[in-house]
Amino acid sequence: MSTQRWILTGLLVLALLAPAAAPSFAQPAPTPTVVTLEIPIAAGSDDAGIGQDCTYSTNNSEIYFGQCASNADITSGFRFADVPIPRGASIVDASIRFTVDGPYADDAMTVRFSGEATGNAFAFDYYRPEYRPLIPDFQADWQITADDPWTLGETRTSPPLTRIVQAIVNRTDWNSGNALAIITQNLGTATGTWRHRRVLSFNRSPQHAARLVVTYQTMPAAPALPPDWTYGPANGVMAGAGDLNGDGFDDLLVVDPQN
Repeated sequence: MSTQRWILTGLLVLALLAPAAAPSFAQPAPTPTVVTLEIPIAAGSDDAGIGQDCTYSTNNSEIYFGQCASNADITSGFRFADVPIPRGASIVDASIRFTVDGPYADDAMTVRFSGEATGNAFAFDYYRPEYRPLIPDFQADWQITADDPWTLGETRTSPPLTRIVQAIVNRTDWNSGNALAIITQNLGTATGTWRHRRVLSFNRSPQHAARLVVTYQTMPAAPALPPDWTYGPANGVMAGAGDLNGDGFDDLLVVDPQN
């Protein structure tokens, strides 16, 4: 039995040899990396809004939902800086955890959560939450009901913000370490004694300020084929041979033991 050898340079060659099993490149299924983060408000200018007296400030001790004294709707903002989520990561779950003020016994309202349409949000001392462009397609509404009394120091969690955060980290201007902003707006008419509720701000207690809680996952890169990959069983072998002829290109060594 003779053996034929060819040196192939700079070419992609399809060799039809004796019948052989189909090549197999089966790899173990990649395992996603799952990460859960808690990102707190980090500065007084990162949570802001209209207070009970209907004036705007980044220095309020509380952040308000609902309507202010003149019945005007309240818009507030929460900015989370240095968010270490890679662009395009898959968001599994996202929400904001608040420490609430109180007591509130009978005040009811609907609060809409939206994401600011930017991949790196500025702090609220640059411009107010109500002037921010919002992502149009994804919102989450929080029904705060009269039968849910709030007492100072309790915690409450926003509705899921998963799609909102996903839309932000999918943007081309998003990079890991950027800041994202969530804007809250009153919907409809608030009812009850005060017609508002409020949560603790960074200025009142940094450790009790709002926290963004996010779980995301990423997939590892597909492994590269080793340089000495082979096709088929012993009746036909194609192997990486290195640069045999010194032209700067890797060559292929094809051996056909059938001839």
